[in-house]
Amino acid sequence: MKKTLIALAAVAVTSTAMAQVTLSGVITAGFKSTQTSSTVNDKGFGFDDSSVTFAVSEDLGGGLKLSASMSLDVMGEGDATTGNGNVLGLSGGFGSLTFSDVEGSDYLPVDGLTANGNGTVGDRVTYSLPSMVPGLSVAVSYKDGGTAYGYGMTAPALSSTSVILGYKMGALTLAALSTQTTDSAITTALQSRVGYKIGYDLGIAAVTYGQLDSDNGTSADNKETGLTVTAPVGPVSVAVTAAKSKTVGSTSRSGSGFKVSYPMSKRTTLAFYAESYDNATSGAADVKETSLKISHSF
Repeated sequence: MKKTLIALAAVAVTSTAMAQVTLSGVITAGFKSTQTSSTVNDKGFGFDDSSVTFAVSEDLGGGLKLSASMSLDVMGEGDATTGNGNVLGLSGGFGSLTFSDVEGSDYLPVDGLTANGNGTVGDRVTYSLPSMVPGLSVAVSYKDGGTAYGYGMTAPALSSTSVILGYKMGALTLAALSTQTTDSAITTALQSRVGYKIGYDLGIAAVTYGQLDSDNGTSADNKETGLTVTAPVGPVSVAVTAAKSKTVGSTSRSGSGFKVSYPMSKRTTLAFYAESYDNATSGAADVKETSLKISHSF
């Protein structure tokens, strides 16, 4: 349940400004084991994915609204608190314009295997068109090459422009992504990326399939695919994932994952996750990860 705080900020000696702030977050603790070879198996207890978010909004009048949020990662005792993204956006009849430095979500499952589909960090400016067709969303996003203020455009090799399409009609969900790097003179790194996802809710289970093709210039191109099936089993939610990564001139790598989530209440969840995928080093043992976590959101 979200808590509402009243924050008072002194503007001058004789006046104060009042803003309503919404506080939310999650605290997660558990056990994790990561086996990267036949002799290396790191494991232990700790806190993970714990964060707190402060959010505000303001009606600017004339149909214009401002929304902003700031998130912090809060880990174990003695660990540094780090930024987990800021968002500031304006929305109205024109659509929405959003500034953010939040890490993008992973495009495909099996995080350690489908590395090209992992979310990236960078300052972004995103314009989303107003809804013109029911269920259709269109957005254009520019990502800087860094996160420091006034820095990213000087690192064009890491900058990119993306067009994101989404469509939902009943049980069917479609998504498409096209990304182009800014500096075409960098011929050995990522030049462009095209991806799509198709999802359908069958009632007894939801199925999502996705593919991501990366053009790496003179370096080897890569194709990644992923499949996720999620189904309720009584009070428990079960998800099975599978993914494959193929780099031109190299052998294919594959992996799979299994997750079981049990809601102990509306805000507390117990989850078990296991993941296994081919090691990037040829001939090395598969990478295996397992975790058991309890999370409480507020």
